[in-house]
Amino acid sequence: MALGDLIQEAIAGSGMRHDFQPLWDLRNGQLLGFEALARFRDGTPPDRVWSVARAQGMGVALDRVSARAALAAGAHLPGRLFVNLSAATLAAPATARYGKDMVRSRRHRRLVLEITEDAVHASERVETRIRQLLRARVPLALDDAGSGSATHERLALLAPDLAYVKIDGAVVQAWLLTGRGPLPLWVSWATEICTPCIAEGVEDPDAASYLLRAGIAYGQGFAFGAPAPAASWDRQRLARAQPCPHVAFSG
Repeated sequence: MALGDLIQEAIAGSGMRHDFQPLWDLRNGQLLGFEALARFRDGTPPDRVWSVARAQGMGVALDRVSARAALAAGAHLPGRLFVNLSAATLAAPATARYGKDMVRSRRHRRLVLEITEDAVHASERVETRIRQLLRARVPLALDDAGSGSATHERLALLAPDLAYVKIDGAVVQAWLLTGRGPLPLWVSWATEICTPCIAEGVEDPDAASYLLRAGIAYGQGFAFGAPAPAASWDRQRLARAQPCPHVAFSG
């Protein structure tokens, strides 16, 4: 199937589903929530689908359909539910009301909207929309921090209401392997605005103690549970994915 047809099918309500990956508090091993991750039935990588959708002017529509589907699929999962929105969707005229309506709904009170780092230094309209969402008490998480060119000043635009800073998995892995990269700088910036950090892409459970020492409170990655359909996250699966107490409390 051509990607354009796949995108139209997804927007029409079929061919796309969501897996969910848990996020954990590394300080005590408690569940923070889940991130919704889109999946397509032919196995096409989501990044590729969204890239083509944006090029064909369908990115905002796909974003909205994906967000609604993720909220419906993850409605009964425990903890917070992290859902992604792009800079283009933030700039769309209806997004402010869209975000407010989702958060006002009793069903979606646990929602956290993830915005990518590029949105922080995008257009003035995007910045205005972010401010509107923050004033409406819509919890926002800055996603993929460290993968672009955001600065301390740009991050400060979101203070003091930014809920989380999610540090990009490649940045986390580089720091764990070499001790180099922007991870400590991002932790410092986040600390200045009293916002906790989430380390993405954690593949080794023993990394928890190092991340805790670096000042990162939360972790997400295959070390603490691979993405899976919402229905599969029962108590037994969560117990297997939970950070071990001696790891979570070390450091």
